[in-house]
Amino acid sequence: MIGLLAAIALTFLAGCKTADRAVFLTFAGEAPADRTLFMEFAGAQRLGRQPPSIPTTRYPPSSSPEIKREDGSSMMHAYDWVRQALSDRDDEFQFRRQSLTLSVTAYLKAASELDLAAGDPLPNLDAAFEAHMKAARAALNEIEDDIFKLNKLVVLIQRDLETGRSVAARAVELNSVLATVASASINTAENLLTAVSKIAAEYVEYINGQRDALNRLETQVVKATVADNVWTIQSRDTLIE
Repeated sequence: MIGLLAAIALTFLAGCKTADRAVFLTFAGEAPADRTLFMEFAGAQRLGRQPPSIPTTRYPPSSSPEIKREDGSSMMHAYDWVRQALSDRDDEFQFRRQSLTLSVTAYLKAASELDLAAGDPLPNLDAAFEAHMKAARAALNEIEDDIFKLNKLVVLIQRDLETGRSVAARAVELNSVLATVASASINTAENLLTAVSKIAAEYVEYINGQRDALNRLETQVVKATVADNVWTIQSRDTLIE
C-alpha cells in the first residue's frame, strides 16, 4: 500500500509546475521555507574572503650614469646585462600584479553571487547555481594562472641574482667603481625576490582555501537537494500518511 501511494505521489509531482509542486509539498507537510541551512566550518576560509593585499612597491636596479663608460670594459658590459635583466624582472612583476588585481576583482564578483552566512538557506541545485559555481571556479583558475607565472618569475630572479652576485663580487675584487652600484642592485633584487615569493605563497594558500570553500558549498547543496523518486517519497512520512 505504501509503495502504491508513493508511486501515485511521484506521478503527481512529475506533472506539477514549480508553483503547484510547492503547494503540494506544503500540504503534504513539507513547507518550501523548511530548507537545509548553510553550515560553516570552524577554521575554514569563508567563500569570497578578501585575498592577501597586492603590494605596489617597485624594485628597479641602480643606474650608473655617473660612471664613465670605457669601450671594451667587460665589467661594465656584465653589469649592464645584469641591470637590464633585473629591470625586466621588476617590469614583469608590475605587469603580473596588474593582471592578478583584475583576476581577483573578477573572482570576488563571481563569489559574491554565492555568498552565504551560517544559517542561511542553501540555494537550489539548479542552472543558476551551477552557472555561479562555474564562473567562480573559472575566475579562481585565472588567479591560479597568475600565481603560476609569478612562481616562474621567482625562478628567473633567482637565476639573474646568481649572475649579479658574481658580477658584484668581481667588482669588489677589482676595486671597481661599479662595486657599490652592483651591490646596491643585488640588494634591491633580493628584496624583489622576497616580495614575489611572499605574494605567490600567500595566494597559493588563498586559492586552496577558496577552492575548498566552493567544494564544501557544492557538497552541501547537492546533499540537500534530493531527487524526488519512489524511495525518497517513501521516506517522507508526512507525505504518505
